[in-house]
Amino acid sequence: MQFLMKMMTQQIFHQGNMGKDAESNNVDEKIEELIRSVAQVYKYELLTTNQYLQQMELVLEIFNELSTHLAD
Repeated sequence: MQFLMKMMTQQIFHQGNMGKDAESNNVDEKIEELIRSVAQVYKYELLTTNQYLQQMELVLEIFNELSTHLAD
């Protein structure tokens, strides 16, 4: 799933305006942070409410930035 999410993000950004590298990097950083967070959960096989909320917040931020980018 992590790979699929990253590939979808890259495809969306390459289809859009290439002058928005800063936004692309920001989304990539958030995706990397989400991947690290999910990997940590898998490592310890424990998902606390706090971790879940942080992961959902990252997902929402990523989708918000992608939708903003697509709207431009």
